[in-house]
Amino acid sequence: MLAYMVTCGRDSDYRIKGAFSTEEKAEVYGEKLRSYGEDSVRIDQWQLDESENDWVAITVYMLPNGEVQSSMCLMNSPIGFREYHYFHKGETLCWTVQTNNLERAIKVVNEKRTQILANNEWGNEEATRLRFSGT
Repeated sequence: MLAYMVTCGRDSDYRIKGAFSTEEKAEVYGEKLRSYGEDSVRIDQWQLDESENDWVAITVYMLPNGEVQSSMCLMNSPIGFREYHYFHKGETLCWTVQTNNLERAIKVVNEKRTQILANNEWGNEEATRLRFSGT
């Protein structure tokens, strides 16, 4: 069974504004939020009552310019609902996101890439781990 989550904000300002049983209801609520000036409204599908056997994760390999070198889907991922990352040869950001949606995984990794570059931390494992501790 799917739930449709209406979310707003980015990074530390990210929040769930509502959960709906149909996409149509979520869209109506999202439009209402937009009419009040909320410009970062998104609607995401979430699988309810997902078991550990259904966990899927996608690892995205991204260059500093945002180009995706490759991606890999991990079925029955043992990482649970944690993300993890590393820099391959200091050049490629490798980040695993708990999702079954490649577009979402790429978006998450691109947001991380942007923050890493903005703080001049590309290739610096320690600084990146400190920046994203808990993710």
